[in-house]
Amino acid sequence: MLFQGASSGNNNYFIEFRKLVTFSHDVVFYFVDLTMKQDVSCATPQTGCQHYRYKNEKCAWLKNQPDEIMGIWTEDKERDKESEETLDTYQH
Repeated sequence: MLFQGASSGNNNYFIEFRKLVTFSHDVVFYFVDLTMKQDVSCATPQTGCQHYRYKNEKCAWLKNQPDEIMGIWTEDKERDKESEETLDTYQH
């Protein structure tokens, strides 16, 4: 069902969906890649702990990424819709 768009001829949706999935994967991969066991084990909730502050900032960044990804995806879809409307104008 998820990839039905590709078989039904609606390749634009399929391409946009793949971009969304790829971007999501890259965000998670980046977060995991930068998460070092040593840094996490050094983090303490004491005031001024640089390891705790850094990891807390990284978690906040990760938490915001779905909104960022959806914003970019929405902008892309709007831009594609405008392009299609412009093409329709010139074809008629």
